[in-house]
Amino acid sequence: MSLTSILMTVLVLVLLATLGWLVYWAFTCLHLWLIAVVLGLAIGLLVWLATLLRLPFPLVAVVLVVLAALLVAVCWWTYRATDGAFVRLVALSVVTLAVLSLSWYGLLSPWINTEVVSAVETLNPEGDIRTALIVYHPGKSSFQRDVSHAFAEGLVSKGWRVEITTASSQAPTDLSTYDLLVLGAPTYDWLPAKRIQAYVGGLGDLKGHPTVTIISGAGYTELSQPAMERLVHKADGQLVESLAVWSMRPNEELYGTNDAMEAMRQAAQGISLP
Repeated sequence: MSLTSILMTVLVLVLLATLGWLVYWAFTCLHLWLIAVVLGLAIGLLVWLATLLRLPFPLVAVVLVVLAALLVAVCWWTYRATDGAFVRLVALSVVTLAVLSLSWYGLLSPWINTEVVSAVETLNPEGDIRTALIVYHPGKSSFQRDVSHAFAEGLVSKGWRVEITTASSQAPTDLSTYDLLVLGAPTYDWLPAKRIQAYVGGLGDLKGHPTVTIISGAGYTELSQPAMERLVHKADGQLVESLAVWSMRPNEELYGTNDAMEAMRQAAQGISLP
C-alpha cells in the first residue's frame, strides 16, 4: 500500500470518528438545527467517499435514500416523547433541503455555466497538414482550459493548424473549413457543462464530421463521458476519440502518466484521420 493510500485511509477514519462523535453530541444536546447541520455533513462526507471510491451514481442514490429513511426513523425514535419536536425537525429538514436546492440550481449552477466569450486564437497558422477547431467551456477553474490547450499543442506538434475558443454564441459554427472538431467540457451534475451541450445543439447536423471529446472532472467522469458521446452521435458526428481527464484522480491508469497536460498532448499526437 502506498503512502498516499495510507494517509487517505487515516484521514477517512479520523473524519468518520469525528463525525460519529458530532452526531452523538448533537443528539445529546437535542438541538434541531445542530442535528440538521451534522447530518448534512454526514451526507456530504458519504458523497465524497462515493466519488473517491468511484461508486456508480445509482448505487450512491440508493445508499442515500436508505440513509435518509434510517435518519427519519432515528429522529422519530429520539423525539417521540417530545411533543411536536419530530414535526419541527421534519419541517426544518424540508426548509434546509429547499434552501440548498435553490442555492445550487438557482445560483451556483448558472454561475458555473455562465457563457464565456473569447476571441478565436489561431495556433500554428502556417500549418498545412490539417485544421482543427477546439471549442471548450472553461468552467470556474483553469483545468479544462489547460487540458484543451495541451491537446492543441499536441496537434500543433504534428503540423496542424489549430483554432481554439470557448463555447459561446460567437464561436464558429461553420465546420466546412475544419478537418476535426474538438469539444471540451468540465463535469457538472454528472453531465457535460450545459454551455458545451448548447453549442453542439446549435451546430445541428454534424454530417459525419470527425469529432474528439475531452471531458474533465475531479475524479468521476463515468456518466458525463458517455453522455458527451451520445450528444455527438445524436448530432450525427463521427466520434474519433472520447477522452476523460481528472484533476484529483490519478490519470496514470488511462494514459500511463499522472500529468494531465502531457496526457492530452500525447492523445492529440495519436489522432489519425483518413
